[in-house]
Amino acid sequence: METIRLNPKLAAGYLVKSQALLGLYGARVIALVHPPLPNPSPPTALSAEELAERRRKRKEAAVPLEEAADSLETYLKLNTADPEDKFWREQLVTLRIFSHVDLDPTSPNAILSGNEVTTKVRVLSKPEPRYTEAARRAQITGTVVLRAVFASDGTVRHFLVINYLPEGLTERAIEAARQIKFTPALLDGKPVSMFIQLEYNFNLY
Repeated sequence: METIRLNPKLAAGYLVKSQALLGLYGARVIALVHPPLPNPSPPTALSAEELAERRRKRKEAAVPLEEAADSLETYLKLNTADPEDKFWREQLVTLRIFSHVDLDPTSPNAILSGNEVTTKVRVLSKPEPRYTEAARRAQITGTVVLRAVFASDGTVRHFLVINYLPEGLTERAIEAARQIKFTPALLDGKPVSMFIQLEYNFNLY
């Protein structure tokens, strides 16, 4: 970015760059996956060649994540007084994980997409987040978009924030997402981990 080139010590420039790269990743991934939950439709069968091409595109889509992680890490080194330091450090860990996802469906560490599983995740309950008082006073509205892993052990983990809202709303969305109860996706009868996009709308009226 031009701002970073002109002033390499400007912390905010690295945060903006990281978020811009994350937005690029989100746009690419959304083009590859099924709509957000709930999604009752069965997975669409793909040929081996189509699945291989889809995995190639998933790997390609994740390329900006490594650069986004590097930019976020630089931001945290330059700005040690950010009140949301814990949140950004958690995002940094998630960025590193997402940029090195195992795409081999036979691997126990693989995280699959909807087209790669035999049976998709079945959501049993999905609590809604509540407004924070600060966000209500500031009249903040919008949508928090998360990309998360619905793991084979029945937990929701690794929350990558695609669209952020301030004043604690993003954190509230993540707290709600952690409480989702679901039946894991299956691949040939075995539980597997699967990527899911989650959207939480915050409206005052």
